Amino acid sequence: MRKEIINYLQGPRPWAAGVALYMKYGHNLMLRKTFMHRMETADLRTTLVEELRKLAGISSAELSQLKRVAAAPAPKQPEPTVDVEGELMELADKFGVTVDEMFTEEFQERVRSMDDLEEERDDLEEERDDLEAERDDLAERLEEAEKKYRELSPTVKKMIRFREKFKFLNQPDCPDELKVLVSDMFTALGKYKDAHAKLAAMPDDADLTEAARLAEECVENYLANREMWEELEYYQEHGEVLGKCAKLRALKEAQEIAALNDLELTRRYSSAQANTSKQRKRLKEAENAKDESKIDAAREALAKWEAKSTALREELEKRKKN
Repeated sequence: MRKEIINYLQGPRPWAAGVALYMKYGHNLMLRKTFMHRMETADLRTTLVEELRKLAGISSAELSQLKRVAAAPAPKQPEPTVDVEGELMELADKFGVTVDEMFTEEFQERVRSMDDLEEERDDLEEERDDLEAERDDLAERLEEAEKKYRELSPTVKKMIRFREKFKFLNQPDCPDELKVLVSDMFTALGKYKDAHAKLAAMPDDADLTEAARLAEECVENYLANREMWEELEYYQEHGEVLGKCAKLRALKEAQEIAALNDLELTRRYSSAQANTSKQRKRLKEAENAKDESKIDAAREALAKWEAKSTALREELEKRKKN
């Protein structure tokens, strides 16, 4: 705030820019109304500069000593991108409700009546006009927002609810792996719904092999989606990554592989290949013995070492290209 105001005071001090600064940082409702609705005069300009000086915490002497600089021609700005989701969420935050609650009949009636301002009006008589103006502005913004909201697709509405639930995803300190997780989570949900719909539409005499495949796809993607959802809920509650879901484990392993030096990377790749061959042999022995418990364990171990071997080999190939 201080830096913005000082930059303004050092420049040509255009009236509109000064008013915008006071509307952003000033708290006196009467002055805000005066600056917004009255024409610029010499006295008003003096008052505006004085109020900005106070907000910036500089003395009158310091103000008089500020070096004024000419304003550089402002570069042409690109047309702003309308963020309907962000606008709706910002307005909902101002009201203290969710976007869905904002458009209920009960809440809109409460905004129109503004009953909760009645007690304040006795003590804030001189600010009544400002409160009523703010009420009218909020009611108008609510009406405009409702029109935009009704035009949104169900998918976008769901995304708004998701962003409202996990607001930390928009914070600069949010771990990158959680942001990657969101995309995979919705992909898994989409695959689950698609497989579930196909499974439900299958006739009674459908091929059992295809039905089993679709059922397995449903279960796998449902569990993957829930795992990732639990990761987001855990971070929201505890402020740290849980790291239990397969996607995060894979990301962590990839980071560890990337940190290895060339010698250690080559050594681990050789070890992974040896363990892959060993597990293939154990799987074959279990299959020959028809021992289902050993077969499942061998398959799981083989899949693990094959994935690790592939990740190490890809890192080696990438370094050779570089």
